[in-house]
Amino acid sequence: MWKSVVRKVLLSALLAVWGGVAAAQGVSDPYAALEGKWFWVGHSNDPGAAKACADRWTELKFSADRKTLNARNPVANSQIKTYSYNVLYRENNSIAMYLNGEDRRVASGDHIIWIAIVESHSRFLWRLHGQATDAAELAKYARVRCPG
Repeated sequence: MWKSVVRKVLLSALLAVWGGVAAAQGVSDPYAALEGKWFWVGHSNDPGAAKACADRWTELKFSADRKTLNARNPVANSQIKTYSYNVLYRENNSIAMYLNGEDRRVASGDHIIWIAIVESHSRFLWRLHGQATDAAELAKYARVRCPG
């Protein structure tokens, strides 16, 4: 019981620190910071940032009313896949949304809620709502802005 309470307190403190770090790095508008071309941090070394930005990018752009995040990325045969997220809310440097047309659901049958945690203008993390994830685990899902 106490371990569970301590974990929740530590997670809350960690998220508060992340929010403070992002604000200190100038992320006053996570919507604006999230727009652009990104690649998964795991591709930084293999195949490398330049190759990842050429072949494995994801481009994000909000609708004018910021209620929809439109995304696109390359797939096989030089095709471009497009999809979108419905924005649910913004809190500090995070934006909660769900992916339109996603078949996966949580145990209750509800949509998976994706949280984009905007750390800076050059890096953001994906987190699933309700998932208690530590910093090392979240770092695996980081996205890094393509240069240029």
